[in-house]
Parts: sequence; structure tokens; C-alpha cells
Amino acid sequence: MRTVSFRRLFITQAQRISNWKWLFASVACAAAAGVLSVFFKSSTSRALLPLVCLVLIVVVAIRYGARAGIIGSILATVVFAFSLFPPLGQLRIDDPSERASVVWMFLGGISLSYLLSSDDGDKEI
Repeated sequence: MRTVSFRRLFITQAQRISNWKWLFASVACAAAAGVLSVFFKSSTSRALLPLVCLVLIVVVAIRYGARAGIIGSILATVVFAFSLFPPLGQLRIDDPSERASVVWMFLGGISLSYLLSSDDGDKEI
């Protein structure tokens, strides 16, 4: 009798966690953007980092659904704008090529998340 209740508790906890996987995947996109920002802050080719992060956003969207890809794209855009491109700490980006790279990541992340998502439950967004 006691093992049945523990099994039921374990199954309900696993179901709750599986309902929130998209949030963890979105935060992983933002964390990857933060790590890339720290390591490549003084690099000359930092304008390409958002496009590299777009690959991760697409993989997250394919694996965890459109919701995860869209929120991951938004979070990664904010992280790059605040911590990688000057002026630091603001959403404004001065360099036009860096700004275009971030905008392409944002728009590409949202559109590719819708196009490539595998979850039918995300159509209600």
C-alpha cells in the first residue's frame, strides 16, 4: 500500500515538472546568451553571437515547443542588449550591424519557433 502512494506522488511530481520544461528551456537560452556575452565581450566578431544563439533557440523550439523558443528568444535578446553591446546596461544598441544581428535573432527566433515547433499545445499562444 505504501509503495503505491509513493509511486503516485512521484508520477504527479514528474507530470508537474514536465509541464514546466518549456520554462527551463527558455531560461537555458538566456543563460547561454549570458555565458556567450561574458566570454566574447571584447571579441571583434561579437556581432555574430546572436546568430549563433539563434541555433540554440531553434533547437529549443524543436525540442520543447514554440512557447519555449519565443520566450527564449525574448530573454536572449534582452541579455545581449544589456550585457554585450554598448552602451551596457541599456536596451539601446549603438552599432547598426550589432543592432541588426540582434533584431535578426529576435525575429528569426520567433518565426522559426512557430514554424518548427513540434508541440500542438503551443498553438494557443
